Order: sequence, then structure tokens, then C-alpha cells
Amino acid sequence: MLPLQAAAQAYRAENRLIVVPLTAQEFEVIEDHGAGARHIWCAAAEFAQDVLGLPRGERLYIKTPAARR
Repeated sequence: MLPLQAAAQAYRAENRLIVVPLTAQEFEVIEDHGAGARHIWCAAAEFAQDVLGLPRGERLYIKTPAARR
């Protein structure tokens, strides 16, 4: 039960972006301070490794792309 509790909380990545878990396997990276795709992918990978415990080689997929500006 502990991994699910840990994943239920928002996570601040090293690049200061917030990652919010949506389900046990899905999460959202909140774009902020002009972050681009590289920053978003880095925050997603960090969350996947540090919180979800996924290995470095695990593939991440975009479920819903960011809205166009």
C-alpha cells in the first residue's frame, strides 16, 4: 500500500516542474515557467524512476498532448 500512497502526492522534479499522479500508472507534468518539451520529458522520467520505480529503459507515452497556444 505504501507505493500507492507515495504516488498519490504531487512530486516536484529537480527542474521545479510539478508532476501530479492521476492513476497508479498515469500522471501529468504541469508546464510552468516557460518549460519546453525537454523539461517536461525530464520531469516525467524522473517521476517514473523515483516515484513509480520504473527502470531507466522503460518507455513513456504521451496520452494527451499539450494544447497548442
